[in-house]
Amino acid sequence: MKNKGSAKPAIALTVAGSDPSGGAGIQADLKVFSDLGIHGLSALSCTTAQVPGKVIEINPLPPAHLMSQVELLLDTYQVASIKTGMICSVELIKTVMRCLDEKRCRAPLVIDPVMRASSGDSLIDDAVVDCYRDSFIASASLFTPNVAEASVLLDGREVTAENFEQSAVDLYSRYSTPVLLKGGHLDTDNAIDILVTEKGAQHFSSPYMQGLDPHGTGCTYSAAITAYIALGHSLEKSVSLGKNYITSAIANCRRMEDGQQFLGNPSP
Repeated sequence: MKNKGSAKPAIALTVAGSDPSGGAGIQADLKVFSDLGIHGLSALSCTTAQVPGKVIEINPLPPAHLMSQVELLLDTYQVASIKTGMICSVELIKTVMRCLDEKRCRAPLVIDPVMRASSGDSLIDDAVVDCYRDSFIASASLFTPNVAEASVLLDGREVTAENFEQSAVDLYSRYSTPVLLKGGHLDTDNAIDILVTEKGAQHFSSPYMQGLDPHGTGCTYSAAITAYIALGHSLEKSVSLGKNYITSAIANCRRMEDGQQFLGNPSP
């Protein structure tokens, strides 16, 4: 579903870090927004030096600068949905929360709790994890942890194929916030994600594509959900459409000469 012609496009905002390789972070979010006919706004939280599988430097921007970005965007545009990606300090998280509160922004917020790089390296410290646990997740309309992030948010409990659904239910119970637990990295035949809301649990499944683990899947998935929310779909429908989008993007991934895999354009 895309806005065409003279129709006024829906607007979505991403608050995230920069990925200079172009496969994840703000760059990925804006690609998805554009592909789905959304006008994308972006507020940069940090810069990084990274390529797939390797992060060598993360530099948070000053909180005052992030505040200036978000405040100006919210003052200027009618934002229909918001997502956050990598926000790597407590001060930056509190800045985002304060901006949304002071501007009385009621746009649905999708939090992708970026905590670990694909290499397994931690991207945030314990104080930031505590901020997610204590206040940030509660401000969201949806949060979208993968298995490793869910383990952190469940105090180190290992999330497996056997306890996957219970882990999703426990995340919802603990944070009282709708959660999409992503199971793409489990050793299973199908890539299964579970959405838990006050209505109960809903499963989303697609065949697991062996040998394909492209860069930026988490960012792209949450950005697609955010875009579909901006287009007026329900949370459940947005997750379903987002699942279709990321499945197609993975199936069409591109392999670079050095072996790095980047998501491709989803099939029409």
